[in-house]
Amino acid sequence: MLAIYCTLTIAISVGAWVVHVRFRRGLLVSPVSVTYLLLASIFGVRPLVLGAEQEWSLYGANVEYGTELAARIGLVATVALTLGLIVDRLRPPTHARTTVHRVAAGASPYPLGMLPAVAISAASSVLWFLAMAVIGGGFSFVRQLASGRSAEIASRLEGVPVLLSAIPVAGVIVLCVARMALEQQRPLAKLEQILFLGAVVLAALPPLALGNRRLLLPVALAAVIAVCRPTWNRIVPLRLLVPALAIGMIIAALPFVRSAGSRVESGNLVESLVLFFQENGLGQTVRGFFVSYDTEMFDYIALVAPRLGDSMEFGGGRGTLGELLLQPIPAALSPWPTWSNTILTELFGGGCATVACPVPSVVGVLYFDLGIIGVAIGMLLLGLYLRTLERRLETAQGAPLVIVLTIASFMPSLIRGNTISQLWIAFNVLIVALALRFVLRRLHPERDRERSGALEALPSLPAQPGLR
Repeated sequence: MLAIYCTLTIAISVGAWVVHVRFRRGLLVSPVSVTYLLLASIFGVRPLVLGAEQEWSLYGANVEYGTELAARIGLVATVALTLGLIVDRLRPPTHARTTVHRVAAGASPYPLGMLPAVAISAASSVLWFLAMAVIGGGFSFVRQLASGRSAEIASRLEGVPVLLSAIPVAGVIVLCVARMALEQQRPLAKLEQILFLGAVVLAALPPLALGNRRLLLPVALAAVIAVCRPTWNRIVPLRLLVPALAIGMIIAALPFVRSAGSRVESGNLVESLVLFFQENGLGQTVRGFFVSYDTEMFDYIALVAPRLGDSMEFGGGRGTLGELLLQPIPAALSPWPTWSNTILTELFGGGCATVACPVPSVVGVLYFDLGIIGVAIGMLLLGLYLRTLERRLETAQGAPLVIVLTIASFMPSLIRGNTISQLWIAFNVLIVALALRFVLRRLHPERDRERSGALEALPSLPAQPGLR
């Protein structure tokens, strides 16, 4: 039955993905696309590969006895998500709630172009490096960060608030929102495109140095969404597939070169990546994605799910709402451990920061807390929300666009990671991004032009059929 469940999950995910995306630029990186591809990878491809190789071990624990149940849970999640999307498509079209603005003749709300947004994004990244120098006792620590993860670096960064790591990502979110707004008025100049790319690369350096993809992916995804927005529904040209594949391979290889030990021979990330690809090639890199940490959520669910309702109890709200309420509280001051750490302690004898730290994915979070009914209802509601999120990515302006772009850029982490803790990280990024946008609006004369009538509001327009 394992192979049947996995094959059905792949067939439904890939089929729904093709129908929804149809190889249109924006929808290739949309929340629905990301969710389906991850579900197919975690609950379809991984168990089929590991089943063929008979490798069912998670941190020394044999999980084979729970694989069929985990595959069944994944199939239920995939079907429920698809039903949510179908229900959304069956709903009658609604009117756009936001007001569309048109620039009056001769008036430009962006006389400085991308320069202020680029400056804020770059300053956010530089601020992070300066903060690391202060925390580590000098710029030598910044150079040490580039050598990869190590116990010494981890001890130095212990207790550093999430808000600090959120600053470079928030800068990119604001940069991307500014680009989207400007491109509604005119195309970007070549220099502006170069500055945009430079600011994005600068913001990617901190997570790249540490191999931290939970912050690298939002940077990359937000930038790609911003670039795709003017041509959201156009078919993606074949010439873009090669660079897209190259970027995907680099992201897939990061877990294998992010520790200091893996960089001993070369000493830096770039040379380590080149060495990794020389030794493993394309095939092993792709296989590594499906059998490594990237998709181990399946194994974790297979380990925990059979115990729930027997030797372990379901969370009953503690793994969702309870965990969310505990996120702002430092672990040392928390009145009780989070539900995710409670499960880890019972299984491995310690929480995430002490022994092992597998993550359950959004499917696991729902199942550990509310059982199969929670998975069915939760994924159905997620399907309904994702379509709304995609439409807002096309139409939102200003602060609402900051919100939806932040959520969309964190979608890979929200789906495959510990969803509640990733929501907390995304919330920190959002708070910083809104603050930076407030600063950016002070740098632009846009507010004064709005008061003088340079922008004239048009009535709300009906949603276009193509947006549904």
